[in-house]
Amino acid sequence: MQHVTTYADHLVNITGLEQAAFGCGYLNDTRDRDGVVRSMPLLISVNGQLAPTLALELLRTALGANWYSVHAGPGGVQSIQNGKSRVPVDPDGRIRLHFSPAFADRRVSALAVLNGDLPANAFANQIAIIAVTGVGTIDVVATPVAALMDGVEIQAQVVENILANARLVRPENAATVEFLLFILVAGFCILFLPRVHPGYGILVYLFLAVLLAGSSLLAFLMTRQLFDPTLPITGSALVVVMLMTAGFADSKRRRQELNAALETERMERVRISGELQAAREIQMGMLPDPSAVDGLPRHLDLYALLEPATEVGGDLYDAFMIDDRHFFFVVGDVAGKGVAASLFMALSKTLCKSAALRTGVSLETLMNAANEEISRDNPGMLFVTALAGIIDVMTGETQLCRAGHDAPVLARPDAPPQFMEIEAGPPLCVLDDFSYPATTMTLKPGDLLVLISDGVTEAQNPDEALYGLNRILDYLQKRNLSASTAEELCGGLYTEVKQFSGEAVQSDDITIMAIRFQQPD
Repeated sequence: MQHVTTYADHLVNITGLEQAAFGCGYLNDTRDRDGVVRSMPLLISVNGQLAPTLALELLRTALGANWYSVHAGPGGVQSIQNGKSRVPVDPDGRIRLHFSPAFADRRVSALAVLNGDLPANAFANQIAIIAVTGVGTIDVVATPVAALMDGVEIQAQVVENILANARLVRPENAATVEFLLFILVAGFCILFLPRVHPGYGILVYLFLAVLLAGSSLLAFLMTRQLFDPTLPITGSALVVVMLMTAGFADSKRRRQELNAALETERMERVRISGELQAAREIQMGMLPDPSAVDGLPRHLDLYALLEPATEVGGDLYDAFMIDDRHFFFVVGDVAGKGVAASLFMALSKTLCKSAALRTGVSLETLMNAANEEISRDNPGMLFVTALAGIIDVMTGETQLCRAGHDAPVLARPDAPPQFMEIEAGPPLCVLDDFSYPATTMTLKPGDLLVLISDGVTEAQNPDEALYGLNRILDYLQKRNLSASTAEELCGGLYTEVKQFSGEAVQSDDITIMAIRFQQPD
């Protein structure tokens, strides 16, 4: 009796139920410390008397047995005789359940019974448990196979485990076997690992750990026996760590000497890398957030992305409202890469925005002013290609100007996408007094403009083939443009370019901007 769970008192049913019942079995909370139910008692002690739990009493009643016999030894309970049926149990009177998911076939709703939806003999030769389940019931606990399982489901699985003899067994010598396995594995590691390369030693240990875990799993699946591989695996892991620590001591000393010799060079590289990273953050911070352009109307969908080929790059884009009605956008590409190009990019973007806000909505005047101002301070003789535009957000009337840049793509709902034929001038800073012409067209509701830098068209794959212009049109042709946002289109084109490039190194900055014009509210 000392081995089974003991209770000082108990709660009983009302007198009418007690007198009408064919048997009485106890219900108890059997969760482990972590709140998970793994085993269920068949036998408990109440007020110094042995008593059955619900599942055992349910089976006794179903079998028509009139008595129990408890077979025990010095180590505890061995089995319980239920009439002519013997049920093996653990020394504490419990059985470890071999849980299965909560199958729907186990359940029959009360409504189906009351409505007569079941045949008259549906429960013939069956053991039925009547219980309440649903939201709000407190008899719901965690099991090894489900985070939440109804208590009646667990009781049903107790009965199934007993009838099918499917309970899990923890052998009496399991702890001894686990300790011996730890000794064997640890001893093997001590003898073998110092003789091989550390990498091979780790692989050998991992193989042994997988073998132990697999053997434990196989014993569980084939014979329902519970062996815990934690001791041999974790204990051997500590041995391996100690061996590796000793083995690495000499390597660490040599590595420290090498690190000391390379420290100066490494610190210099770290300094340069840090400065370049800071420059990248500053440069990328200068670009506007396409989703937060002040005053941008809802019927104008805008998105842009820029991916430098190195830490800093020469591509640029900008987008802002000149006034309440006119939206300005530009995509540019400074000749060259690196720090010089990034500085000239910042200068070009700043002066271009200043010219736009100062000159108003005439794109010709704007581009001529920008060309003059950017050219004024250019000791490095750099130049920048640009494609700029101004959209009247109420009418869709659009001015476009090319300064040595790739033409934009126009995609309309009723026509295939195509590159627009726009009169082009030289890049900015090539001819100081060049007069840039502007082309005027009208965007219709649903029209989409896509602007790119040559980092898209000149992206190369490992075979040095170029992505080219036609692949851009093919991409837009196969997309459902009306169902895609500007952000999705930009991201999709960028992904296609990167997939085309594969393992090839990105050779130029990539900039993509998409603008969709819809019917104003």
